[in-house]
Amino acid sequence: MLHFAVERAYVVAAFYTTYWWNYLRGQNSEIYQVLFMLGFYYHLVRSCDGLKTRQHEALAGLFFSLLILTKVVYVILLPVVGLFFILVHYQKRQDQEPLFSWRSLWSLLPSFCSFGLPVALAMGIILGVNNYKFGSLFESGYGQWQERGQPVFSGHLFSGLSHFFFDPQYSIFIYFPLLVFAFFGYRTFFKKFRLETTLFFSIGLIILLVNAKLLTWCGGWGYGPRYLLVMLPLVSLPCLAVFDAIVEQRKKARVLLAGALIVLLDSLKLQMNVNALPFFVNFRLQGALTALHDPQIDFYFSRVPFGIINGDLLAFKQGARLHILESAEKKLSPEGIEQLHRFVRSQLSSNYYFWK
Repeated sequence: MLHFAVERAYVVAAFYTTYWWNYLRGQNSEIYQVLFMLGFYYHLVRSCDGLKTRQHEALAGLFFSLLILTKVVYVILLPVVGLFFILVHYQKRQDQEPLFSWRSLWSLLPSFCSFGLPVALAMGIILGVNNYKFGSLFESGYGQWQERGQPVFSGHLFSGLSHFFFDPQYSIFIYFPLLVFAFFGYRTFFKKFRLETTLFFSIGLIILLVNAKLLTWCGGWGYGPRYLLVMLPLVSLPCLAVFDAIVEQRKKARVLLAGALIVLLDSLKLQMNVNALPFFVNFRLQGALTALHDPQIDFYFSRVPFGIINGDLLAFKQGARLHILESAEKKLSPEGIEQLHRFVRSQLSSNYYFWK
């Protein structure tokens, strides 16, 4: 059993020490996708415990329907759901009847119906909308979406993966640090929750690979790897095992506890920096300053995490020096310098609703 404090700490850390916080107030569909994904996963897993099985299967189907209505690409997860039902059925079999016999497959029908009815309704709506908008049932818009004259799914897989892992402005480890701790808990978590771990790992892997193939893998003007937010709370669940072990052995694991707190508090500070200023402040300043083609400025906006950039801007707002402005001033006239400072300060309005 997990400690009460560990469960609550995970929820608070997931909201406020990661880039999820930014989307709680950002007008993007990613926040709804995360909530629908969590509802879908929760009820699908709960359907295995034998209590209100059909009800949980139907609710899992409902949340999955909302998920694909929000973003149709998630239909690629349907084979994972089918395999999940088959594995659950295989574990529950009391006889030696072959898994893929007609009788065995027939017994799966109630589960597929409970889950599938709301999904079928959602798919009917999607197909009808496709036909109305594009003149074809199976044209969802992705086939007509072009980026730089190329199909949207024509990106380089390994390039996308390297950005998601190592890019300072889009790394899943920087923007969702719970995932770093989760890797150390996967083995323990899998031993206790095999089906559950297999399910969320499969979901996360598919979403990661599909989005790595996008030409616009970064999601345009956004904070962090926005297209991956939908699955990061799930694939980070094994960090619960790590935190629980630290609490159990807190006298022997003081260094680990201190290290985890430092990482999470530092990430919390970065999220506070980002939430303190308008959503697109980095991109607007980048557009104004990179036009000067200064290597130092270009490096700053391409290789420094947004939370650090916003921290520099907040310090500048309080009177500190901003070195990228000093670099820009060398290429501008006195009038241009004045206009630049006026523009920068115009972008630094407070984003807090309830306090300054």
